Amino acid sequence: MKHFISAGVLLCLPLMAMASGIRTVQVNNKKMQLVYLKMGRATVLRFTSKPKKVVIGNQNYYAVEFIDNDLTIQPLGKVETNLFVYTPYRTYGFILRVCSSCRADDLVFVKWKSRYQWPKRITKKVRK
Repeated sequence: MKHFISAGVLLCLPLMAMASGIRTVQVNNKKMQLVYLKMGRATVLRFTSKPKKVVIGNQNYYAVEFIDNDLTIQPLGKVETNLFVYTPYRTYGFILRVCSSCRADDLVFVKWKSRYQWPKRITKKVRK
């Protein structure tokens, strides 16, 4: 009986992992990120600063709401479009793709990726 329960738990773990559509994306002024949406579900884009304005290509096919640093998007039709989010200092670009068989995003943490890489600090150990 214990083996049967253990096997059942092990079979359910991949399904639970697939249900969680949480990821982090990096966006800059040369790269637009794909966001995967599903009909009947809302997706949250979470920014480090509060979005001020959005421009969406096909606005008749998406419901968009602002909640603090979050932007919620819900597709109203299966139409792919682009989305630009304006914060006080940056403009983020996304491609919104509605799909039925893909793993849709539930929560997307949005980070700005600078094209400049800061040098890593090298510290030397001093022997006494």
